Amino acid sequence: ISVGARAQPRVALTSSDWQDTYADNAGHVRKAAGGPRGGPWNVNVEQSGEYEITLRRWPSELDLPLNAAEATGSKALPIAGARVAVGDRELSVAAAPGDRVAVLRASLPAGPTQLRAWFVDAAGKGLCGAFYTSVRLLTP
Repeated sequence: ISVGARAQPRVALTSSDWQDTYADNAGHVRKAAGGPRGGPWNVNVEQSGEYEITLRRWPSELDLPLNAAEATGSKALPIAGARVAVGDRELSVAAAPGDRVAVLRASLPAGPTQLRAWFVDAAGKGLCGAFYTSVRLLTP
């Protein structure tokens, strides 16, 4: 998946594109399927620069907090933070109750790599992958 192209500086990633991890429908998202870290996306960073990576548990149109249950039968999770692994680097950010997104900034080098994004509890234990993630080029 290409990220950081001048023609499309923001790219949406979903769990449907995780490598070797099956979580491609709303039922999987409701049940937090895909393991405690979700799966990786294979990305090609088109140009090195500063990027904003936004993680969501729920689709943006639902406008739900990260730790909320979406409907009867869905899992509410004690999300207290988020992590992103890009290549050999790992970044983290805290999330407060009621936050709808977790946002990180990273300087990424150009080239192919894997990106993985997931949510953690207060002890840092993985809870689920970030089912809806976007990567936006800020400055080349």
